[in-house]
Amino acid sequence: MRAGGEDAAAALRARNCLGATALYEAVRYRHVGVVDLLMSEAPELSALPTEDGSSPLYLAAAIQSLEMVKAIVRPSLDGTTSPASYSGPEGRTALHAATFNTRGISREIAQEILNWEPEGPALLTKVDSSGRTPLHLAIRHSSDSVIDLFLNVPTSEELARMSDNHGSFPVHVAAIAGRTAAIDKLAQKCPDFYEMVDAQGRNLLHCAVQHNQYTLVRYICQNDTFSMLLNAVDYYGNTPLHLAAKYGFPGIVSLLLQTMTVKSCIANKDGLTAQDLAIHELLPRREAYYILGRREYYFLGNTLLPLAALLTIAAFAFGFHLVLGAGNRGLLVFVYTVCLATVLLGFPDIWVPWHLGLAKAIWRRTGWRGLVKIQKSRSSLDLLRQLLFNFPRSFLFRYLAAPLFVAFVSATFVIAIALNIALPNY
Repeated sequence: MRAGGEDAAAALRARNCLGATALYEAVRYRHVGVVDLLMSEAPELSALPTEDGSSPLYLAAAIQSLEMVKAIVRPSLDGTTSPASYSGPEGRTALHAATFNTRGISREIAQEILNWEPEGPALLTKVDSSGRTPLHLAIRHSSDSVIDLFLNVPTSEELARMSDNHGSFPVHVAAIAGRTAAIDKLAQKCPDFYEMVDAQGRNLLHCAVQHNQYTLVRYICQNDTFSMLLNAVDYYGNTPLHLAAKYGFPGIVSLLLQTMTVKSCIANKDGLTAQDLAIHELLPRREAYYILGRREYYFLGNTLLPLAALLTIAAFAFGFHLVLGAGNRGLLVFVYTVCLATVLLGFPDIWVPWHLGLAKAIWRRTGWRGLVKIQKSRSSLDLLRQLLFNFPRSFLFRYLAAPLFVAFVSATFVIAIALNIALPNY
């Protein structure tokens, strides 16, 4: 092609209406052989980006083509370094593009770009228009192997301490994405990780709570390495417990309350504790239940009515049994089975407090007295009074009676089904 003179060279450098060269189009249509030929004959084409700033190398990395990336960054036969541009749209580089793991070869592509001297290693600290480094994107989109690759370079500590335009460090991105392994690695690189806060003063636990990363929050609560995060406040005075209550994540609230070092009495800059925020979260939806004089209806609606419904279902099943008699065994088994499913699945709220671990949180903080809502009494009369008036409103009574009754009715149905099959004439 070089023998063609100036006309051939001009044809190679020609651009289409989008500002793309022949090399860029060859990459776009995944013609590996054409890319290899053009890089051998006219490597300068790799330095020409399109009108939106996208270079052939960026496109090759974005479409996850390891062969084309190798062809573009390899040195020429005389040892000259590839003149390729690494630019991409919105300030991103080819290394940013390599972190999007769509075909499972992000690590190989990233390694190839990092091996490109002298440009490759410097791309680790290049930021896009949002201030994000390749490490920020790798934590969100790539596998652990790519993150390990970026954190094993000499500049890894500097990389781990770079924040984006919103003040988010890589540890914040890892918390938002729930990447436990990445947080462990970043904590080793930055022992002062607990001092890394974003533009709102939030640490990694704040971010994990705000984005409902239950598994990560549990890991942090169980690991003493992160204990200094549990009661840290952001610029508004909110602890992680405040945010869990504010955003309505009862599972995370329970996790935090089960951790004895978490303080529930801290007030934010508005003078509100986590309990206050929880009430504000619930009030718009349940305001009618908390109006003075309607507590009895609230108790009826949340405790007695479900139990009455269970009794009705049980009576319906047993009534069918009496009416149909032993001659309709198949229909009886069907009725019992449907009623059993209704009992177990028709009242999911019965199981929620136990699933969330609220009983464990109350037990750890107040012991058995908190579960039954009984304080230390000076006399037997006072204890009796508390049993009569406080125990019916306690957590144990309100949330244990219904599950026990459900278990009893369900066991009765199971026994009835088994007996009806084994002893059809009983």
